[in-house]
Amino acid sequence: MTEAIYRFGEVEVDAAGREVRRAGERVPLEPKALDVLLLLLAEAGRVVDKRRLLKDVWADVHVTDASLARAITQVRRALGDDIRAPRFVETVPTRGYRFIGRLEDAPAAERGRGADAVPPERAGDAVRGAPAPRHDRRGVRWRWAGVLVLAGLLAAAISSSLVRRSTLAANPPPDLGAMMLAAATHQAVQMTTSRGLDADPALSPDGSQLAYASDASGALEIVVRSRVAAGQARALTSNGGDNVDPTWSPDAQWIAYHSRRFGGVWVVPSGGGPPRQVTTEGSSPGWSPDGRSLVYQTAGEADVLGGAGGSPSTLAIVDVATGAVRSLTQPGSPSGFHGSPVWLPGHDAIVFVSVRVPAADVWQVTPGQAPVRLGGCHATCRPFAFRRGGQTWVGVVRGAKAGELWLAPVGTGGRPDITAARVTRLPRAASITDVTVSLDGSALAYSDAERTSEAWTVPIPPEGIGAARAPVVLLAERRPRYSEFAFSPDGQRLAYTTSRLGDRPEPWVHDLGTNVSQPIATPVAGFVKAWLPDGRRLALIDPAAPFVLQGVDVLTGRIEPLARLESWARAPDGARRVFTLRLAPDGQRLFFTGEEAGRLGVWLAGEELDGRPRLLAHDVSFGTWSSDGRALAVQQFRDWRTSVAILRPGDAAPRTLVADADHAWPNDWSPDDRFIVHAAMRQGRWRLEAVEVATGRIVRLTPDGGPTEYVRWPVWSPAGDRIVYERGYWTGNVWVAELGGT
Repeated sequence: MTEAIYRFGEVEVDAAGREVRRAGERVPLEPKALDVLLLLLAEAGRVVDKRRLLKDVWADVHVTDASLARAITQVRRALGDDIRAPRFVETVPTRGYRFIGRLEDAPAAERGRGADAVPPERAGDAVRGAPAPRHDRRGVRWRWAGVLVLAGLLAAAISSSLVRRSTLAANPPPDLGAMMLAAATHQAVQMTTSRGLDADPALSPDGSQLAYASDASGALEIVVRSRVAAGQARALTSNGGDNVDPTWSPDAQWIAYHSRRFGGVWVVPSGGGPPRQVTTEGSSPGWSPDGRSLVYQTAGEADVLGGAGGSPSTLAIVDVATGAVRSLTQPGSPSGFHGSPVWLPGHDAIVFVSVRVPAADVWQVTPGQAPVRLGGCHATCRPFAFRRGGQTWVGVVRGAKAGELWLAPVGTGGRPDITAARVTRLPRAASITDVTVSLDGSALAYSDAERTSEAWTVPIPPEGIGAARAPVVLLAERRPRYSEFAFSPDGQRLAYTTSRLGDRPEPWVHDLGTNVSQPIATPVAGFVKAWLPDGRRLALIDPAAPFVLQGVDVLTGRIEPLARLESWARAPDGARRVFTLRLAPDGQRLFFTGEEAGRLGVWLAGEELDGRPRLLAHDVSFGTWSSDGRALAVQQFRDWRTSVAILRPGDAAPRTLVADADHAWPNDWSPDDRFIVHAAMRQGRWRLEAVEVATGRIVRLTPDGGPTEYVRWPVWSPAGDRIVYERGYWTGNVWVAELGGT
C-alpha cells in the first residue's frame, strides 16, 4: 500500500487513509473510483491503459469499459475537473487515461507517513504496490543525504543500547492487523446461535470469559459465558432494562453497562449479584486502568448498537465508589457529539469518536489537555484497545462490509502513533462489527450484527387519525434500508431510497395502484430528497457529486441539475448540509442543518438556493416542511434528548410540542397541517406517533417495537389515507477467535 499524500490544485489525496479532500473538505468517492484515481496518480504523466485499469482495480470481478468510464466520471466530479477542458484527468482516445495535473511536494512532516487516518466512510480494495509520487532530483538528493545521516545516528543509538528492549511503537509488526483479521475470518468460533440479536461482546481481561447483550428473554440483558469451559450461558441481569454496552473491570470483578430503559451507567458483580446505578445519565462506559473510574458519553443511545449518533454528547468520568462526576470534554471541543470512549490500558488517555452526522472523527484526549485528532471515521465506528507484548494498541473497524481494520501502537504519554498505524482491508463478504480484544491481547470477539428493514403502512380511515388501523407491511422484501420516502403530488406513487450491502443507494418508485416497485432507469445513484411540483421529476443527491441537486425524470431517466451548491463544499459542515437538506413544496427553497461555533442549527436558503443562507434557530436540527411551506417541524435538543418543535421564519424561538420522550424525530405533516408524524423512543423502545399542532395531543400509531427494532422516515399521503414508514430490525451473533501468544 502506498503511503503517499498527493497534492494538486486545491485537492489532497491521502492514499493510506483513503481520503480525498477538496478545499480542506472530505469528498465522498466510491472505493473503485478511488482506486482508479490512486493508480492514475501513481503513474502521473503516463498513459494508463484501460486493460491495466480494469485488471488492477476490478481483479475480483468481470466488468466492462462502462464501469471504468463511470468511475472516471466520479473521479472528475470529485476533483472538480471538466472533461471538455481537463486540468487533472485526460482521456487518451482508444488507449486509456492520464493524470496531467501538477503534483506538489508533500510537507516534510508528512513525508514517509503511514496510515495517518482512521479508515474513511467508504473504503474498498486498495491499489497495492503503487509507487510514491515523483519529486524533483534536488529534493531526492537532499532526502538521501538525510537518510544517510539518520542511518548513522541510528547505528550509534543501537550500538549503545543493545541490552535494552526495542519498542513495538517504533517498528510495529506489519502482520498484526493481518493476523487479527485472519483469526476473525478463518479461526473464529460462533459462540451464540440466536435468531434475534446477541451483540456488544466484551472479553474478560484474560480472555477466558465472554459477556454480551442478548434479547433471548424478550428484553436485552447482559449474559456471561465461559469461553474455555463447557456450560450454559448465565444471565447476569434479568430486570428487563434493555441492558447493553458491557465492559469488564481490569480485575474482572465487575461489569459496567448501560440500561436503555432505566437510563445511566450501572455496575454488577461479574459473578452475580444486585446491579447498582452509578450515573443517572449516559452510556458506553469504559474502565480506567486502575478500575476506580469509568469514562462514559453523557448521551443515551438511540441505536441499539451504541454511539453518540444524533444526540449532543460530551465525555465525563465518574468515581465508581463515590459517584463523583467530572467533565472530560466540552461541547464544541472538538466539534461534534462525543461518544464511544475507551481508556487506553497503561495510560491516562482516552480515545473516542466525535460524530458529525453523517461523518465522524476519532480523537485522543488526556484529562486536562486538549483533544488531538487521529483521523476520519464513520458515525458508527467504535474504538477498542489492548496490550500485547508490553505494548498498548488502539484500533477501530470501519464498515461491516468491505471495511477496514485500522490499528496503531500507543507511544509514551498515551498518544497513538499514527505514523506507524496500519490498515488491513476486510473481505467484502465479512460482516464484522463491535470488535473488542481482551486486555491481554489473547483473544478477539465481534458480532456479525446486520440491519434489515421493510416498508410498512398505517391505514387512516375517513374518521381520522384517532381511528387509525393496525399497521401492515407494504414492501416485504427485506433490505439494509428503506429510507427517505416521498409521495408524489397526486399520491399515486411512492419514491424511496434503498440499497443492498456493498452497493450504491438507489432511487426506486412504488406504484400504489399496481403494487409494483422498480428502480428509476438512471445512471445516477442517489438519495431521494423530494418530488418536484410537476409530479414527474424527483430531486436527488448523488454521493459521487454531493454538491449538485439533481432533477431526474422518473419516466425517461433524464437528468438535469437543479441547483449547484459548490459553496457548501468549502464549508466544514458541508456533508451535514447535504445529508439534512429538505426542499420546500414549491421547489424554490430549502433548509438544512449546519454548525456555527460548535452549535447546531437550521438555516434557510432562498430561491437562488446557493445564495447566502439565513440562520433560523440554534439547538435544533433535521426536520420537515409543512404542506403549505410556511412552517418547519424540527428536532429540538434538550440536553441529549430531542423534542418535536415548530419553527416559522421570523419566530424568536421554536415552539415545543413533544417534550416527554427520550427522542422524537419529526418527518412529515398531515395534508391539512393539523398533525406532525414522528418516530419516538420511550424507555428504549421505538414507536410511531402523531402530535396535534394546536393542542399538543399525542396519538399513538404503532405498538412499541421490540428491543432490537426501530421505526424511521414516516410520510403522510397527500390524500391523508395512510402513513408509510421504515420498520427495521437488528439481528446477529457473537464470535470469538484466539490470537495466540502475547
